[in-house]
Amino acid sequence: MGSYPLEAVNTMRRLAADVETTFPHELWLHRFPCEAGCCTTEEAVSQVAVELAEDVGATAVITCTYGGTTARMVAKRRPQSVVLAVTPSEKTARRLSVLWGVKTLLMDEVDSFETIERAAITMALQEGVVQPGESLVLTAGLPFHVSGVTNLIKVATAEWA
Repeated sequence: MGSYPLEAVNTMRRLAADVETTFPHELWLHRFPCEAGCCTTEEAVSQVAVELAEDVGATAVITCTYGGTTARMVAKRRPQSVVLAVTPSEKTARRLSVLWGVKTLLMDEVDSFETIERAAITMALQEGVVQPGESLVLTAGLPFHVSGVTNLIKVATAEWA
């Protein structure tokens, strides 16, 4: 970046922000279709989560992830909503932090969907990603603490616990 690293990064940030305002989200959403029988459950859930978020006007898609694959699949579809990857893995959080549109949060490991849902929504509210009353889409997988098992999707309303 030469002699002016801060100025270079600020220029790149401004350019990216300008491009984001004109990005064709609707066209990009359908660029990676899942054809019947040709995609994994994770891919299908990721695609539906983004479409669902667009349909209900969700502020965020929250991916409760262990390995980060679902967050990557959601991010590649470039949703208009924020992608919030919630993970108990510091390694996964670091890897996801460089992805387009993904904000990562570390959380403790949990044992039930209700617990992870409540914790994820509370963290999203605390971080200012969502406001009370806004819609959001959550994805997760059972069994917990296993990578590659995303099989749940839910529309929820952001509320303090």
